[in-house]
Amino acid sequence: MAKKTKQEKELEYLSQEEEIYDLDVLILEGKDTKIDITVDFPTKNGIKKVGAQIRPVTIEEWNKSVLTFKRKKTDLTNLILSKCLFKRDGSEFPKDLISSMPGGVADNIFKLICEVSGIKQDEAEQKELVKELVGF
Repeated sequence: MAKKTKQEKELEYLSQEEEIYDLDVLILEGKDTKIDITVDFPTKNGIKKVGAQIRPVTIEEWNKSVLTFKRKKTDLTNLILSKCLFKRDGSEFPKDLISSMPGGVADNIFKLICEVSGIKQDEAEQKELVKELVGF
């Protein structure tokens, strides 16, 4: 195996760099971007794969939802899912079905929405939110 020259290594590195996009263009497209997801759903006949679509949550929606969560002691997951979860065909997901969804399924979808929105939540942040909600 021949050793690569410094120039060959540099060219290889440059060809592997990611393409850089304009932030404003991606922001304008972001709210309308729907992403297909598949999650596990428990049934009496075992785990079934189900499909839906999600979109990133905007900073305004996130901040309003967190404020509502803190003020009214409501469910943050439900607030975010009601804004960012859609049926597989892209149509609105019924709000009453979101409230009836198994907690683990809702939590998995919530995490996917956070991930595509660039929201990083570690265990410490989650525990702090729970602490604020229950008051200790």
